[in-house]
Formats: sequence, C-alpha cells, structure tokens
Amino acid sequence: MPFAVDHYLRAATTGVLNPALRVFEILSDERERADTVGPYGKSLLYLVSRALEDHHKMPLLGMEGAWRDVAADFWHQSYVQDVTQWRSFAKKARLIVHDEADVSDGVEQIPLAHGSFDNDLSAITSMLEDSQYLVQPWVRTSQFRKQADAKGWNPTPCSAK
Repeated sequence: MPFAVDHYLRAATTGVLNPALRVFEILSDERERADTVGPYGKSLLYLVSRALEDHHKMPLLGMEGAWRDVAADFWHQSYVQDVTQWRSFAKKARLIVHDEADVSDGVEQIPLAHGSFDNDLSAITSMLEDSQYLVQPWVRTSQFRKQADAKGWNPTPCSAK
C-alpha cells in the first residue's frame, strides 16, 4: 500500500495517471479466502499480508479490504491512513470484484483463483474490448471461416536466412 500511495497517487496528482482510466479486477474477500496456498490454508495475498511483509496485516491492493470498509483491526495500524488515501484515489477508478466460483477459459469452467485471471475469457475480453485502449479492431478465432476440408490450404514453412 505505501508503494501505491507514494507512486500512483503522486502520478495522479501531477496529471501523469488518470484514475478514471484505471480498471482493477480483484477477488472478493470470500473468494480470496477460498483460494488456498499449500499448507498455509489461506490465500496467497493473506499469506503475503499476514506473514511475508515487514508488518503483520500489511494492506495489499489485491485484497477487497483495501477498497471497502473493514474492521478496524483488519490492517496494521501504521497503514490505516494509507488505506484511507488509497480509497479516495480509487473512487475514480473502475473496480471489478469477482465473486463467482468458476470462470470460463473459453473451453471449460475453471475455479476462480489468482491463477485463473490470465485464463478468464471474460476478464481478457473486457480488457481487449475496452474502448479507452483499443486502437484497432481485433479478430477472434470464431470469426475465421471454417472449411470442411483442407482444400486451398497450403502453408509453407518459414526458413531462417
């Protein structure tokens, strides 16, 4: 959280970063707690926040509690002001909180977890179709013409020269 406050908020204040153009996708706290890491039995972000940071209960942007009101002792007291500052910045950003148990990777349903974000068809599609960033049309494989056979298909291998 201190990194976000020091860098993102400063960039927004100086006009380098427009918070209204930022989109953050996170797991709900319920899904976060269901996403377990080995013998720790809790999520990756809870492991980092509670055990691997300099202070126990370090606020992390990927945790829903960084964006929403939580119990007073949820975060280390040294960082409560950082969380408050972050939330004032984040009000202008777009937050997508994922609470579904499963997501589609385009082939099948997979459990929602940190590792599934880069395979989540919905998350990837929304990013690609975001009008703020899309500079040219993109083609989906479903838009390719299907043929019954390989007639007319004659690919030639590339050669290194």
